Amino acid sequence: MGLRASATGVLVGTVGLLMPTVAFPTTAAVPEVDIPAAGAGAGQTVGKSRTLRTKVRTVKRHNAGAAGYRARARAVVRHRIVLRAPDADNPIIATARAARVGKARQSARRAAARSAVHRAVVRSSAAARRKAARKLAAKGGSAVGAPAAGGSFTWPGDTGPDGNLPASLSPTAPASPPTALGADRRAAVVGLNVWDEDSWDRAESQLGFRAGVVGLFADFAHAPDFPRRMADLIVERGGSPLIAWEPWDSWTGGVDQPDYRLRSIIAGEHDGLIRRWAAQVDDFGHKVLIRFAPEMNGDWRPWSPGVNGNTAAQYSAAWRHVVGLFAQEGAHNAVWVWNPIVESGGQLPMAEVYPGDDVVDLVALDGYNWGSTRSWGWQGYDDVFAPSVAALGRIAPGKPWLIAEVGCAPGGGKADWIVELFARARADGARAVVWFEFDKETDWRLSENRSTSAAARESATRDGWLTGGDHALIESQW
Repeated sequence: MGLRASATGVLVGTVGLLMPTVAFPTTAAVPEVDIPAAGAGAGQTVGKSRTLRTKVRTVKRHNAGAAGYRARARAVVRHRIVLRAPDADNPIIATARAARVGKARQSARRAAARSAVHRAVVRSSAAARRKAARKLAAKGGSAVGAPAAGGSFTWPGDTGPDGNLPASLSPTAPASPPTALGADRRAAVVGLNVWDEDSWDRAESQLGFRAGVVGLFADFAHAPDFPRRMADLIVERGGSPLIAWEPWDSWTGGVDQPDYRLRSIIAGEHDGLIRRWAAQVDDFGHKVLIRFAPEMNGDWRPWSPGVNGNTAAQYSAAWRHVVGLFAQEGAHNAVWVWNPIVESGGQLPMAEVYPGDDVVDLVALDGYNWGSTRSWGWQGYDDVFAPSVAALGRIAPGKPWLIAEVGCAPGGGKADWIVELFARARADGARAVVWFEFDKETDWRLSENRSTSAAARESATRDGWLTGGDHALIESQW
């Protein structure tokens, strides 16, 4: 998907996630209620292995979340006691006498009940994760990574206003038809494509886990330099950078951009920019996943064959030219991700723009469930991804694959769709799923609401998935 770049070339925007703050009036004597600790002992380290300690940080996260539950529950208790206080000057009593006390009491009862449910969920989850961590350690495997900055998140396990969990949080995930893609069954990485650092922070806080891959967007016109500051921050927080490097002017938009025709890249007109990026990537030192000119099989980008004077042969030649310049500059830490969009009929076949196994490290797909925003309506994994996953297996047999962009339009089934997507991608051997965490054409985000956040958190912290927090472990996946 095309995004508007800032003057630095990294996409910027504003995504707000505001949680209401409720102030409860003070009373002279509010008795404390003993709320039992959730997941007692869950924060203890299992074993002495550094890798295992990293993997069981999720248990500490659940304990941190449990502390939030207990505080909320106590606030609920104070609220209910104040409602019943005889003090006629109490502001809530005055409001109650204005015919709202019934509604307030009902809200307090519901919140207290939900707090109790969530404490039980945390206790159960923490125990299960300790058991899973021991099992994975015994097998030499790995579990999930660290929580978001701050060590806690908002109402873990919470869903929507009805307080119900999604119906399909434990689906049986049938695999797509067998493919010839890499049979590597190592853990898959959960990632987020983000606007900027602020939206990245907000998303992780809402979701309750760190992204193992952080996707950024940069264009030729407005990104003269590799985004080193953001890349350093991604590594510091235990992830890998994934950069959509796009040869166009994203501020202008449109496909008619003669300065960025593929033949201009082949002719060396952009070699200065490409070599500068290569030298900066080499200096960075860590692996950088680069999806150069993605979604090339569509017709909405100036690098796509069939528009702007381009051909399929020129796309492959331009790709090989860019990769060759990086090799000349010694930037062997660049990981080249060939990234078409899923085939949906009427598009250029992916096979016609594949540049060759020798210049591609990973293959990837972008795909979206547009829901009611498009005439074809709601689509599942089998509709969006399965046919193209099979096609990748024929085009690049043995190459590891990932989902570089994915999103789902709002709707009552979005939480279940998220769960299915993660389960099916894992069953099909995806090396990573990087969500398009944007409110753009529609609200694609995992963090759209509590229900979708809970579904994402449940999926991302299952066995076989890696979240951020351990850079060396994440980088070893590529």
